[in-house]
Amino acid sequence: MAIKRGELGKRRPNNRTMCQEMAMSGISLPLLFTPQFISCDVTFSRIINGNSDITPNHNDTRFKDRIWHKNTIYRASMQAYLYWCDTLASEVENAPLTAEKKIPFVNAVAHLTHALTPNIDPGNSAAQHAYESRGASLVHDLHRMTLDLSTQTLPSHFTIKTPLATGTHVAASSGVVIQRTEMLEIIQYTPITSDVHAIPLLIIPSPVNRFYLCDLQDDNSLVNYLLKQGFQIYTLSWRNPSSAHSHWNIDSYVSETLDAIHELNTGCGYKQINLMGFAAGGMLAALAISLLSQRQKNAADNINSVDNSPINSATLAITSLQTLTGSQVGPPLNEQLINAAKTLTQLHEVTDAKQLARNFSWLSPNNLLWNPLVCNYFSGEASADRDIIHWNNDTLRTTAGLYCDFLSMTGDDPLLNNNGHMLCGETVKLANIQCDTYTLAGSCDHITPWESCYQTCLSMGGSREFVLINRGHTRALVCPVGADDACYYTHKEIGDNPDDWLCDANQQRGSWWPHWASWLAQRSGSKQAQQHGDAHASTLDVAPGRYVFE
Repeated sequence: MAIKRGELGKRRPNNRTMCQEMAMSGISLPLLFTPQFISCDVTFSRIINGNSDITPNHNDTRFKDRIWHKNTIYRASMQAYLYWCDTLASEVENAPLTAEKKIPFVNAVAHLTHALTPNIDPGNSAAQHAYESRGASLVHDLHRMTLDLSTQTLPSHFTIKTPLATGTHVAASSGVVIQRTEMLEIIQYTPITSDVHAIPLLIIPSPVNRFYLCDLQDDNSLVNYLLKQGFQIYTLSWRNPSSAHSHWNIDSYVSETLDAIHELNTGCGYKQINLMGFAAGGMLAALAISLLSQRQKNAADNINSVDNSPINSATLAITSLQTLTGSQVGPPLNEQLINAAKTLTQLHEVTDAKQLARNFSWLSPNNLLWNPLVCNYFSGEASADRDIIHWNNDTLRTTAGLYCDFLSMTGDDPLLNNNGHMLCGETVKLANIQCDTYTLAGSCDHITPWESCYQTCLSMGGSREFVLINRGHTRALVCPVGADDACYYTHKEIGDNPDDWLCDANQQRGSWWPHWASWLAQRSGSKQAQQHGDAHASTLDVAPGRYVFE
């Protein structure tokens, strides 16, 4: 649903008024709903007779069990539920209300339908588990659920049945910490091939999450996959800030990123490096490259040359720099709400990580709330994404300075407009980025919508590659080779319209990792024998370092 820019700043009516308007729309325009009722009769008849072809989206893990497709009753209940969801969404979409007034109803319908999905009923698997354990599983699981509720850890935190340990089960790739500052650690992963590419990759994680989303378990670790391909990998690990660090802002994080790049250039002896930033880390990477380019331009007035740049290429994964529309979830923001949020944030100095985690859980409730709840408390099984849930639970606090800067960016797209953005006392423009770029987006991403990621790609200069994967926010990045449900889209021509790009794009089955690894290999130099011990003189700690445990 398109939202006009002018509508974002208008004052919203209260909930009672909006409900009344929605109800009156249905009463005053009965012809709007009559075709829907007729269609319902026909559709439900087909469902009952077993003639319906309604199927869930292949990304919907709620109906992954074969019983939903093999059993007549279960299949009918699934199809009826899916049709009901589509009907409710269609009624809101066709209601004669403005786009702004529809937003709360769209969100309410989405949360209602997710909460009432048949999959949250323990159903067959839970009953089977209870039968096999002679009822002991119900007593045990309800006890754990009660404890979680009593400590207010739901919906963002689950006491996973088989806990994972950071450094042992996740973030376990071998490596060393080569530098530690007040804000971050630089981790160098140990190569596992005899020959390695000459130009290394530095990963910039989001400053509001732990770094190891790229290094979960062996079978879905992007770091481990890249090491097997002969890449040299470094990553930043951000410190968990306390109230004493409330002054850290976007300038602070970009400056630390630039210092880390300088360390690899001088301390490690790499003339050029490749950057990869994901989520808000992609924003830091883009701003750092833009600032470096601006400084080069000021020094030599040679913006079109990248030969002297310390950055050889950049990859931005699930990163949106289009901050005006931003996420499709939540109420429209206006200046009063933004200022109120800033005031509240500054009073607390740092934002509690658990509160942010709750918000993110509701942005993708199927993957981060309902499905884990069923698996964790009722079905007697470990969630397939329990490593992602562990990472989602292992949160960082956000400083007041950074949070306020993020809020300030929601007004007029300061990162994409032609006037540039003030950063570290200088005006930067993303068009200054002239190195080759690779942008990854998820078609089911509700945090950084893929259309906004596409605008990020458009905003940069140089040779550009845009790839769209059929997954949500975190699972777009965590997409190991062998993922049967994955497919991605590529197209060389990057036009102004994302929908036109998608219409002309080619679909590829499987993970995007091999496609990116091939692209990255072409920009990582020739392979050479490892120079053991020569990359960096000092080793401060073993991976995953100290800050990940704070």
